[in-house]
Amino acid sequence: MASYAVIDAFTAMIGAAWPHTPIMGLNESGKAPSENSAFLTVTFPVAKEEQASVGAPGANIYREEGAAHVCLAIPIGLGINPPDSPWAQRIDALRAALRGKTFADGAGVTWEASPPFVNEQSDRGAYFEMSFAVPYRYDVAG
Repeated sequence: MASYAVIDAFTAMIGAAWPHTPIMGLNESGKAPSENSAFLTVTFPVAKEEQASVGAPGANIYREEGAAHVCLAIPIGLGINPPDSPWAQRIDALRAALRGKTFADGAGVTWEASPPFVNEQSDRGAYFEMSFAVPYRYDVAG
């Protein structure tokens, strides 16, 4: 799991760029959407930290690297780009909003945002999922 500063930064960046559906945060209850409505989830499935500098006790740099996984769940059978809810266009706009950004006062940076994953596992019963990953790096002194 990512450090809190990373989770907080991604939550703010996504919240500013995604007005289309509820955003389900980590381990939040009571925010489940009604049936047949879309929602977005954000998880941090992988992160690691390594010491990036040596010899400055209290001021060494520790580098966290990981990825955020963003998943849009839309009701099954609507298509991915209907005129009233162009989901494919919206997810591409969110990818662009997260790609190549700095956060946490410059201590963090995001890299490329992968094209949405869509395959035979995208059909999840009542929902169709489109997801993408955004790798990041975050440096902290300590």
